[in-house]
Amino acid sequence: MLAAAVLALATAVERDPVDYTYGNVALGGAGYVSGIITRIEEPYLTYIRTDVGGMYKWDGGKWNPLMDWVSEEDQGLLGVETLALDPNDPSRLYAVAARDDRSNGKTALLRSTDYGETFEVIDVSHMWKAHGNGMGRVTGEKLVVDPGSSNVLYCGTRLDGLMKSTDYGTTWSKIVSLNVTALAEDDPLPSYAWPGITDVFWKNGVSFVHPDPNTVSGGLAQRIFVGVSNFNGPSFFVSNDAGETWTEAAGGPVGLAPVRVAMRGKTELIVTFASAPGPWDIWSGGSAYRFTIATGVWTKIISGDRAFGGVDVHPTNPDVIIMSSLNLEGVQGDPQQGVGEQVYRSDDGGNTWTNLMDKYTKSAYGDVEWINHGVTPDYAIHWGGCLKFDPWDYKKVWITSGNGIWRSTDINAQAVNWEFTVAGLEETVPLEAISIEGTPLISAVGDYDGMVHHDVTKYYPRHEPNMKTTHGLDVAHWYTDCQVRAGDEKIYYTKTGASGWIEMEVFKGPQGEVAVSAKCNAVLLTTGGVTYQTRDFGKTWAEVSGLTALRVVADRWTDNKFYAYDNGEFKVSTDTGRTFWKWSTLPSGGSEVIRAAPGIEGDVWVALNEGGLARTTDSGRSFKFLDVAEARTVGLGKAAEGRSYFTIFIWGKPTPASTMGVYRSIDEGKSWVRVNDDKHQYGGPNDGKFLIGDMNEFGTWYLATGGRGIAYGRLSSNEATASKKSQ
Repeated sequence: MLAAAVLALATAVERDPVDYTYGNVALGGAGYVSGIITRIEEPYLTYIRTDVGGMYKWDGGKWNPLMDWVSEEDQGLLGVETLALDPNDPSRLYAVAARDDRSNGKTALLRSTDYGETFEVIDVSHMWKAHGNGMGRVTGEKLVVDPGSSNVLYCGTRLDGLMKSTDYGTTWSKIVSLNVTALAEDDPLPSYAWPGITDVFWKNGVSFVHPDPNTVSGGLAQRIFVGVSNFNGPSFFVSNDAGETWTEAAGGPVGLAPVRVAMRGKTELIVTFASAPGPWDIWSGGSAYRFTIATGVWTKIISGDRAFGGVDVHPTNPDVIIMSSLNLEGVQGDPQQGVGEQVYRSDDGGNTWTNLMDKYTKSAYGDVEWINHGVTPDYAIHWGGCLKFDPWDYKKVWITSGNGIWRSTDINAQAVNWEFTVAGLEETVPLEAISIEGTPLISAVGDYDGMVHHDVTKYYPRHEPNMKTTHGLDVAHWYTDCQVRAGDEKIYYTKTGASGWIEMEVFKGPQGEVAVSAKCNAVLLTTGGVTYQTRDFGKTWAEVSGLTALRVVADRWTDNKFYAYDNGEFKVSTDTGRTFWKWSTLPSGGSEVIRAAPGIEGDVWVALNEGGLARTTDSGRSFKFLDVAEARTVGLGKAAEGRSYFTIFIWGKPTPASTMGVYRSIDEGKSWVRVNDDKHQYGGPNDGKFLIGDMNEFGTWYLATGGRGIAYGRLSSNEATASKKSQ
């Protein structure tokens, strides 16, 4: 066991940035769209929010992301809890964003005065905590602009009641006269809550705030409705004096709480109810009610063995109401797969209803290939907690889903077709991506398997057989048709490329990371803190000794070598992964994702976060430390023309004064150039923790985000060439 030999290279030089174009590897939705807001007057507007991937704006043909500027430090802001438009100034867009499990739970009001092109971030963490990926994210909207005054905003919270701002969201105060904080506290965590779950995640608090635009007086809506996720008591409140005092609107359903609300004309509300805040964990039914404002009378208009979520009223005909079920995770039109989410229509103000899914068809808008290749709930509308009439065409209706967003082609048709309309929307959580010279990019993603990408701008089918999340993926260097992918319940291998997958006989555990030896003679699987080796593709497994690392990497030349970084210890195996031993000591606190250079024995790169960047060329006997201030993750790509070694990419900072981002070196780390910009940070490398280069196209990089799919950057000249080839 040797201490790492230290040789600092020349001081890193940061060069001027070059011209890059940015985008996403085309996967197609594959994440939860939790809410929609629209403007039905000109200019027509439609925005959506997602639970982990920020918000988007519809331009008539595709969804445009609005939050790629989010930094690594603020990555939690990609969980958007609620949206609001100013009804009097369509350029003003607001959101409350946070994830309780990221960025120390930082909660912020995002404020835009240019239709979402740019945002001001106002930290409100000292007032309340939000969670865009928490329970109840399907309800809404919690945030609203008073229709009488653009400077007045209201925001319902999970644990802290109702807030009010009178200066466009700059400062906030609590409306103490509406005492709903105790109601949230009365909702205990469930007995099956997993370790680490928090009240901010589990408790939804205020579901929606709805000012009545017909009651504006003195610059304020006098009547305000508030729904609360209280299932054991009062859940619907009304103020008739602009929030000064409140009364319970008693007489609604017992044991249920409101999910969403829509105004029908000037005299009624339509309110949906469920037995839990959703979008899952709803084990009993729900209902929908008509609330007559003048009398305070509740009238049930629909009920059944299901919860109800989304609701909207036709913009020009208040007799036409649409409504969706909530948490029916089946397949529409296929009873063997469960019922699936349902959409109902009433043409008489809610007295009678037609189920539009009785004659259900589906299609893909924009050739999103994978949605047409399956019959499980993953491929159908589910978690449909919000739906809205399309402001451009009232025959069309948007509905949210756990896999993206769908839109009817004609709600008036005898058989309504629903299009999977996710062009531009990328919300996967990528866990691995592999680029090898002469082969297409291969991805592994959460919930939706991953794909083989012959052209990163086009959509392809998911890996088949499906297993939802692909946690681990690797390819043998010398035999690239040999591939392994590991999921939560199965492990597959293939010797014929990314097809012909065969299930391994013995499954050792979920959430496994895999490494395949260079000549495909051994596979290592790390699961549950234990690493196993198989040399017969899963018929038998042996526990590996000397290793507790989460990720192992194979040498990309020699078949018998594997490496691992184990929080300061660099370990090596020379017996195809059967045993590991400590070979060198490195700084602790580095990234577990290390990179072995293709076709070169013993050449391994280790990103050490604040410890910089280290490289060994002798299988870990010694290391050279590059003079890099921070390296969060490292990857390799095709060499530049005239260069003999791979292009190096890091997410980090070449110098202490550098901006955190993606940097590229074509001279083995002597100099660096930034190849992203402040508008394209994507929250930094996230769950998958990878940044890799393309081995077939110089300069192109791929980044693992925490909900914006696989982001890429490519030289603008490459983008233009690729565009011509794909035409």
